Amino acid sequence: MSYTTFEEYKTARVEEVLKDAEEQWKKIEAEQRLSGLFRELGYRSTADLVAALQKIIDGKKAKAPKSKKIKGGKGGKRSKVTPEILAKIKELKAAGKSTAEIAKETGISTATIYKLAKGA
Repeated sequence: MSYTTFEEYKTARVEEVLKDAEEQWKKIEAEQRLSGLFRELGYRSTADLVAALQKIIDGKKAKAPKSKKIKGGKGGKRSKVTPEILAKIKELKAAGKSTAEIAKETGISTATIYKLAKGA
């Protein structure tokens, strides 16, 4: 393309650079969205997601990722505080025992005892 003035060239060049920058920005945004997609879908890595997609393409049934949490359940580890232990904590607290003494007797951390006392 030929330009008659330097201003025409400068304007055309700025538009060209802006267009390139916009395309680069769109690519970056797409890469950022894709980089977290495997986590959103429940896969541990991009490689796991790609393997599942490849199985689908090959006509095989892909396994769904194992859920960390059972639907309707709380997830996480089971609480050490049973209803019996909770009753014992309340009984010891009513008897005037300190939190440290209750912790030693029940095997429950002082932090948990404070939380239970706060919530009760």
